[in-house]
Amino acid sequence: MTRISSSFYFERMKAELGRQQTALARNQEQIGTGKKLLRPSDDPAASARLLDIKQSVASLKQYRENGVHAEQRLGMEETTLESVTELLQRVQTLAVAASNSAIQSEETRAAYAAEVRERLEALVDLGNTRNGDGEFLFSGFKGKTMPFVKQGDTVIYQGDQGRPSVHVGPDREVAVGDSGDAVFMRSRDGNGQVTVGAAAGNTGTGVIDPATVVDAAATTTADYEVVFTSSTTFDVVNTTTSATVLAAQTFVDGSAFEFDGLSVSISGTPANGDRFTVSPSRSVSVFKTLQDFIDTLDAPNSTVQEKTRYKQDMASVLSNLEQAQDHMLRTRASVGARLNAVDTTDDDSEAALAQLSVTMSEIEDLDYAEAISQMQFRLTTLEAVQKTFVNLQNTTLIGQLRF
Repeated sequence: MTRISSSFYFERMKAELGRQQTALARNQEQIGTGKKLLRPSDDPAASARLLDIKQSVASLKQYRENGVHAEQRLGMEETTLESVTELLQRVQTLAVAASNSAIQSEETRAAYAAEVRERLEALVDLGNTRNGDGEFLFSGFKGKTMPFVKQGDTVIYQGDQGRPSVHVGPDREVAVGDSGDAVFMRSRDGNGQVTVGAAAGNTGTGVIDPATVVDAAATTTADYEVVFTSSTTFDVVNTTTSATVLAAQTFVDGSAFEFDGLSVSISGTPANGDRFTVSPSRSVSVFKTLQDFIDTLDAPNSTVQEKTRYKQDMASVLSNLEQAQDHMLRTRASVGARLNAVDTTDDDSEAALAQLSVTMSEIEDLDYAEAISQMQFRLTTLEAVQKTFVNLQNTTLIGQLRF
């Protein structure tokens, strides 16, 4: 009985000694790493939650990296569009000066044309701006393709309609670019709603003024012609349907007349057979607007008819330049809104990361004061167990010798 009892207690004491040594080693490892969870088996539920949190943290960090990329791309686009706007403002200043026929000469028009040519080249260069990755800013998804090339007096767009985007938050995707087609090729002509013009063969001095919309509900998508049947009468014809909208109207210099929700006036003295067009505004590239300005400045300007044509064309150039600037301002506003969205989302991500960091710390970080106290307790316990174990060994040995 004595041998069995001593062996039993010996094994129990040996096992307890092993448990205390293991616990102390784990305690020391916790203090060394600063983590209370050393392996998933320590607390499976807490470890699973910690894994979910770490995955969320990784996603949020990736969103923030995407946000940095978005800010860089959008910031470069904003800077480029600011330069485009300044360029257009300068061209408009030249157009206003060139429209004053009283102070114009062949030399001044040639000087204006030379500067606008330089501005057009600069505009193409701005359209071909590259981002920090070496890709073209306005090529859409075709970042390696130069978006704009000149073919004679025409600028061709070679990119696509894509808008690259990135996720900057779990529920937020932001476009980090705009296609060159949308930015440079989709301005509106005229006043943005209606555009007017004069036939190339007109012989009078009539100039059609910008049309205005007086009843949007009555407007159509049709094209119209104001046709002078004499120097004092005119018809308005819907050229889309060939229907006469107004017939045998008496012409009054500068007096407005209305049809299909539009108000139109013509100044000067039109001749019999002169024609003027009124159409819905259409897309026109900013490059073409500058080229039209150059062509107008280069055109002959000595006869009455040529001077009338110059006046009409300069009015169109001014209207189109104003629309181009408005288009750029709207695009810049869109870029600014996206930058604000990135900033706001980044602030949200930063706050979420801070909260997740607190939660992670609560789950895995060690309370050093508590851990040191536990280690001291385990050391004391281990010493006691070791003494008991030694005493038990000695007692067992003596008993065996006596036996």
